Amino acid sequence: MPIRICLAAVVALLTAVLTAATGSALARPMLLISTENGPDHVQTLIVRRFVDRVRDCCADRIDVDHRFGGELYRDRDVLAALVQGKIGMAVAGTWQLDQVAPDTGAFMLPVFYGRTAEEAALVQDGPAVEAMNGQIEEGLGAIVLGRWIGLGFAHVFTTRTAVADVDDLAGLRIRSPGGVANAWRLAALGAEPVTIAWNDLPRALAEDRVDGLITTFATLDSVPLWTRGVRFALEDRQYFSHYVPLVSD
Repeated sequence: MPIRICLAAVVALLTAVLTAATGSALARPMLLISTENGPDHVQTLIVRRFVDRVRDCCADRIDVDHRFGGELYRDRDVLAALVQGKIGMAVAGTWQLDQVAPDTGAFMLPVFYGRTAEEAALVQDGPAVEAMNGQIEEGLGAIVLGRWIGLGFAHVFTTRTAVADVDDLAGLRIRSPGGVANAWRLAALGAEPVTIAWNDLPRALAEDRVDGLITTFATLDSVPLWTRGVRFALEDRQYFSHYVPLVSD
């Protein structure tokens, strides 16, 4: 089964790691968390809940500062910041992790295309994820704090072009959240993958620099991109996306 750690054990782990980093057990260590999405996104809401629980139980042992909305780092830069010790915690998408832990790209391979959430869960809750966690920890020098966070299926959303099937993606410029597997899959479907930071996407859509994007309904709902031209959806379950909670060692 994937790693599951109770809150008290997480706090003990974080305190030990951060105290070792500061070299002092007298002052409360600071856990600085950076995420990219806005206040209404599921990533932000879940991290806020984690922060509230840590503060409720252990305010005398550890301080927590959560910066969201890309205030500190965008997703493309957050792993480097974690490795360099500029932040203590990140909640990275599996599409960001495939360069340091290639097996995390498994959820984006063709075998998962169009699968059900139950089928994805068979892998998420199985031994394969334990092996992926090992790759992540070795590749980043980080600790996987707990169970991966399921964000849901990623689909294709477009602005001016209605898409009834994957053949309609040919020639379209589709924003990718990043990762080798996303770029390969879009290219194989005939689209042009374009990597744009999430905070820059509304403007890119308004300026017609892309014809659409890969994202989840939860993410689309957190920032009303239909006000920036998104009109159509191809609900094709490109892959089941996850966030991985990580703390620097």
